[in-house]
Formats: sequence, C-alpha cells, structure tokens
Amino acid sequence: MNTNAIGPNGPSDDELLAGVRRRMAAVEPLVPLPGAWTEAGVGFGTPVRVGVRSRIGFAGLAPLVLVAALVVVAVGVGFGGRQWGGGGAGASQSPRWATIIYQLTPAIGQQITAAEFDSTVAIMQARLSAMGITTATVEKLPPDRVSVHVVGDVQVDPVPGNVMSVRGFLNSTYRLEFVPLPPETYGTSAGAGPVAVPGRGYALEGSLPALLSGSDVDPSGVAAGIDPGSDGWALTVHFKSQAAATFKTWTETHINEYLAIVMDGTVLAAPYIRAQVSDGAMTVSGGFTEADARWLADVMRIGPLPVPVQEASYTASYAIDGQNGVPAATVGTVAVAPIVTPSVSTPADIPTSGRTLGNPVAPVTLDLWVDFQCSACRSFAEDTQAQLMDNYVRQGKLKIVYHDFIVIDSMNGGHDSEDAADATRIAADQGKFWVFSDYLWANQQNEQVGEFSRDRLIEIARLSGLDVAKFTTDLDAAKYLADVRAESAAGKAAGLTGAPTILVNGTAVGDRGMVPDYAAISAVIDGQLASPSPVTSPSPVPTN
Repeated sequence: MNTNAIGPNGPSDDELLAGVRRRMAAVEPLVPLPGAWTEAGVGFGTPVRVGVRSRIGFAGLAPLVLVAALVVVAVGVGFGGRQWGGGGAGASQSPRWATIIYQLTPAIGQQITAAEFDSTVAIMQARLSAMGITTATVEKLPPDRVSVHVVGDVQVDPVPGNVMSVRGFLNSTYRLEFVPLPPETYGTSAGAGPVAVPGRGYALEGSLPALLSGSDVDPSGVAAGIDPGSDGWALTVHFKSQAAATFKTWTETHINEYLAIVMDGTVLAAPYIRAQVSDGAMTVSGGFTEADARWLADVMRIGPLPVPVQEASYTASYAIDGQNGVPAATVGTVAVAPIVTPSVSTPADIPTSGRTLGNPVAPVTLDLWVDFQCSACRSFAEDTQAQLMDNYVRQGKLKIVYHDFIVIDSMNGGHDSEDAADATRIAADQGKFWVFSDYLWANQQNEQVGEFSRDRLIEIARLSGLDVAKFTTDLDAAKYLADVRAESAAGKAAGLTGAPTILVNGTAVGDRGMVPDYAAISAVIDGQLASPSPVTSPSPVPTN
C-alpha cells in the first residue's frame, strides 16, 4: 500500500517527490551521465485468408486470433540478453502458487451493483476453466476487489494452463463491437478512401457508432470448426434474432463497404460486404489453429466483463533448487500501477516519420536526446515540446527528432530505460512511435526499476493501438537494443553529458548542466528562421 506521513490514502513519499521534481524541471540540472560513464568507456554488455460465409471479403488483414496474445507476462525469463521480472532468490524458479488481486474500475459515475460484481467473478472463473486451469479460485474482496488464487506448478512459458499467460486474459474486458466504416472516409472494396482501412491491432480513429455488440451475439451459435475452404480452422458467430434482422438489412444496403470487428477498442478484422447476408451468421477463417479458434469461441461464449478490472498486485511463491512439492519459498509482491492515459498527446494532424515529427524539409531541426525514465525529460516533453509543436512544428518551420541517451539504468541498476527505448523503435515500425512515447511519459514512476517492465510495455502497446502479438515478439527479441546502445554511445562520443540534451540545427541550446526553457529555445529557432541561410551543423548521429 502506498502511504505517506500525512495519511494512508495519499500518494507515497516517492510519488510526492516525483511530482515536485517534475515541477522543478525548468530550473533543475539535466540528468547527468553517471560517473562511471565519464571515467571509462560505455560498457554494454503464410498468407492469411479471411472471409465471412463467402459473402464478406477481407481487407488483407490477419484473423481474430490477435486477442489470444494481448498480454503475456513472464517472470525471470531472459530475452535478448535481458532478465525480465524481479530479482532475488528463487525469482527464476517456477511459481508453486500465485495470487492476483484485481481492482474493479467502473466508468465515471457507474455504481457497481451486487449482480455486476457477482457476474465479474463468475466470468473470471469461467475463463480460467476454459483455459484448463482447475486449481484456481476466484473470490470477492468487498468492496471492489477480486482475488484469484492458483495452486500448482505454474510454469513461466506462455502455454495454456499457466497463470503467467492468463493474467492479461483475466484483465481484459473483451467487449466486442461490429462497427461500420463510413465509405466517404474509408472507401469501399472498389476504391480507397482518404483514410486507410485500419489494420489488425489498430484503434479506430475517432468515435464511430457500432452496428452490433457482443450482447447481440448468440452464445449458443458461436462455434469453432474446420474451414472448408482451407486447412485451417474457422470461427462462426450467430447473432440473436433481432440482431440478425438488423445485420441482414444493413448488408443489403452496404455492399462493398467495410465492417470492422473490434474488441476492447482494437480492430481484429475489417471485412467488406460482398452480398446480403440472410442467415445472420459470420464465419471468419484465417488459418489459425484448433486451439486458437476454440479459445476465441470460449471468449465469445463467456462474454465480456460487466465491470473492467485492473491488476493491483501479484504475489507468488517460488520453488527453491528445483525441489518438488512446496518447499521453503521466496515470496514477492509486486504492486502494479494502472496505465494512465496521457494528459498531453502529440497532435494527430502533424506529419510523422519514425522518430521524426513535423515537415521533413523544415528549415530548422531540433534533435532531442532523452531517456524515457528521466523526469526532466518528461517535463520537457509535456511542456516545452508541446509549445514547440503548437508554435513551430505545426506551421512546418521545425521538425523534432528523437534520439536515445540512456542514463538512468546505470544509476538504478535496472534496464527499463533501454527496454523503453527499444519498445519505442518497435512502435515506430508500426507508425506509433509518438502515441507510444506519450504513454511512456505519462506513466513514469519516479525513475524506479520496473516502471517499464515487460507487462507494462505490452499493455502500453495495446492501448497505443499496436499489433500486440508482433510487438511482443519484437520486444522479446530485443529487436533494436543494439541500436539503442549504439546511439547512446554515439551521443557520449559527441560530447553529450546528460538528458535531456537539445540541439537546434546541430548546436546545443542552454547552459551546460541546465535544461533550456521554451523562451531560450524559441529565441534560437527564431534566429535560425530569420537567417537567409540557416546554419546547420551535423547531428552527432544520422536522424532516422
């Protein structure tokens, strides 16, 4: 529990300190390179087919199976040379039991009824049973928490029956919607519109009304079976009578238009209507396995949670020295802070390319060297950077380019800064660098080890609208870790001494050891814009 000297319900002392630090960022020194870095060199260690009863085509996207890998949490497993999860004796062993506490998080103004509370518990229990976990108990913890306790040898590998792989399965609402995509915006199968049809894993732009929802699905009409048109499995969804009539009427007048199938705000598929659907049933196939199709059928039959939940803590007992039974154990409890929505977001109407924001041929370039754990960097991004976007980037006068300069990991002994930087580059592959980095800034936790753990990065990826399965694969492979380290080393070799460092057309702005404010930066930008030939010094590394 977070407590402070004032009262048990207030923020922790560390949280209070973090808030003070963020507000003082304009006058505090930038985060310097660790002494060890100053004294010595930096040491771094098959195509998918989806159709709907042959009447609805598919926009070349992957199947509904995306949700099967929304959040998979591994404790003590090394990926790409990194050790995910907590340390300590026994932390790399298999848990012998685990308890997860979930906090119910109703919408603003929503009052949780006793029936909704009971239904939430029953659905979570049903989900565990559907995954073959028979040693789990789900209990109410009044007034607004649920306890899930699993007993047995729980392996860390992401396989059915493993508590580490089902934490996200229990945590997700799985609210299903069928959303028409307006042809004036998204076009039709006969011609593209001004906005591309959203791909698997992307969030829909804006707020579009749903034609049907998960409550319109007939649970008894959900089935997994062999797809007669391929070697894979298919998922068939039947709508209830009234919904079936609505679906039939809609398809009659919307031939060639797209219909997005959305779960928890994330697009799973976007097929188009080939002809009127008379029987109110959709069959979606994509070459997925029997286990995938049956799992999805279970999700739809069980239904969504009536009240969303958020993991509040995770406690596990680990076996020592590979012994059988339940020997002495190391017990660790990890409090998981909820992922918050950014209060400051990068405007969607500003052009981007990878880690570059703004007009690619803007006359002035601002190179920003940051560490995503650095609180001074966060203050700069949420204050000064936001002003620069409004007053220069939006007008095409300035482009901002991000660079990685890792400093916090060597101070706290963790690897969250490197992991976060690696994750942003992976997000950039999917065109989501800026929304992902907005979430990172908003979810800093006072430069603590674990603030950007694997499970939190994966959840941020989901909320950012990424293809979570691909993101997770790339994250576990440490896809860009070597690039992060190389860019950070290049910054040091070029004479950078801390984060954030701001260069305007290649020249550092501000006094050494201090973060320049908006006035100082804008003065330099204005000077460059007023010059007949802006002086551009090369950046320490190529922008990308």
